[in-house]
Amino acid sequence: MKGHLPAERWFARRLAPSGNAPLLKTLHGHACSFLQQLAAQKERAAAALGGVSTPVDIPDVVYFDPMFPPPKKSALPKVEMRILRQLVGDEPDASELFDLARAVARRRVVVKRHRLAEPLAPDPTHSHSDKTTRYDVYVRPPSREDT
Repeated sequence: MKGHLPAERWFARRLAPSGNAPLLKTLHGHACSFLQQLAAQKERAAAALGGVSTPVDIPDVVYFDPMFPPPKKSALPKVEMRILRQLVGDEPDASELFDLARAVARRRVVVKRHRLAEPLAPDPTHSHSDKTTRYDVYVRPPSREDT
């Protein structure tokens, strides 16, 4: 289709302030290794700068959208979702990913969950729900790097 842009290019064009880095970055790859690299980069920068500041590359917010837990009801999900779950499996590393996201994010981690699922971590700061989905928000307390 002529003039059609992939979603990440569409967002990048609309969210990038002119002459500045984009406000939203979409990444493809293994999340654990990416977050581990970011956490190591953040630690090195904090050590080099005496904990005063972190590099601009460290995200303010990490949005985490793990696979929903398998449904407990008897009705099967749509065929597409069953195939996807078969291909990628459940999220056995969801807790590890969440811990890494919390270590990396400057301000907050947002976790998308099924409305009836247990929170990925105890005590979200706040949650937003609709008919099927809940977004749990975990806000980091301000630190020296935020001043």
